[in-house]
Amino acid sequence: MDYVIATTTAHLREPNGTALLVTVGERWAANDPVVKRHPGAFAAPPSDDIRRSVAPVEAATAAPGEKRRTK
Repeated sequence: MDYVIATTTAHLREPNGTALLVTVGERWAANDPVVKRHPGAFAAPPSDDIRRSVAPVEAATAAPGEKRRTK
């Protein structure tokens, strides 16, 4: 399941007028209606939060339409 993390503690106003408390650090389903209505209050989890058995490998060539940085 994809998820996002709340970046702030706030009462988010819902369309029916109620306020929903969101606390910084809470994990929310990425497809939750609250997340979709208030995208600025959430962010993708940091990549170091994901457990891996091997380190991610960087692509050696640019994808179509992508420019590679040169040093």
